[in-house]
Amino acid sequence: MGPASQERISNTGAHACKPYVGPLVWAYYEAFEAIVVTAIAKMMALKGGIKIDLVDDEALKKVVLIVLPHQKKFIENAGANSLGMLLPEIENLLLISIRDLLRGKEADEESLNQAMEISATLRESRNRQSASDVPPQLRSH
Repeated sequence: MGPASQERISNTGAHACKPYVGPLVWAYYEAFEAIVVTAIAKMMALKGGIKIDLVDDEALKKVVLIVLPHQKKFIENAGANSLGMLLPEIENLLLISIRDLLRGKEADEESLNQAMEISATLRESRNRQSASDVPPQLRSH
């Protein structure tokens, strides 16, 4: 994946909306995006013959476990390469949280803590990726 391709994936316009959506909406979006971008990076790495253990699968699994704790058994048994199967469930949570935001429903403390934990885990993963020798075109943003 060349730098221009990565820029198209990273620059979806969604990031400009971050200040206008609630923290849980953003956290669910980030989790969804992380799964999709990771799958694309793995596909492009395989296509280019690059070693594919460059992606932090454990951090991604941790994020999905925070979003969908009831799916722990599936995640542990199926592994990180099957996380895409959970995208519809994450999408549903995202849509519900958007609906709640539009209705003016305030996030409770548990939701805020969940959002902070999701964002912190993704941020830590990105920081580890940036510090590693991952080729820039394969790094998630």
